[in-house]
Amino acid sequence: MFPDISFEKIAAKMESLKTAVFFDLSESIVKFPTSVVQILSANENLEIWLALPRPYPDISGLERIFPVELHFYNKALNYYINTEGMAELISNAGDIPERMAKKVICLINTELLIRVRVSRFEYFKKI
Repeated sequence: MFPDISFEKIAAKMESLKTAVFFDLSESIVKFPTSVVQILSANENLEIWLALPRPYPDISGLERIFPVELHFYNKALNYYINTEGMAELISNAGDIPERMAKKVICLINTELLIRVRVSRFEYFKKI
């Protein structure tokens, strides 16, 4: 682990990895299944924007804000990243940053938009 690395560098590495394994850590009875998500953006505000496959036709029973863990890994690259934070299901178009609007419009019908506010991240190099 490298404790001195900045989140800006980590965000660039996350975007190069492109996908992560998404774990919903909530205590809810109905929760998001563990799945592979694609990263849309990561920024200096410790936020990661994700596209998550729609798990159920009716998602009204799912929590809107919940704890998550993300594992970014690609066997072709010599590093991996683990993060924890609070995820928020974004359903209001006003919450989507302008720079991401075009990316998100095409995902609306098939995928969900999630914003993760990172509370902890770990960066590891493979030996």
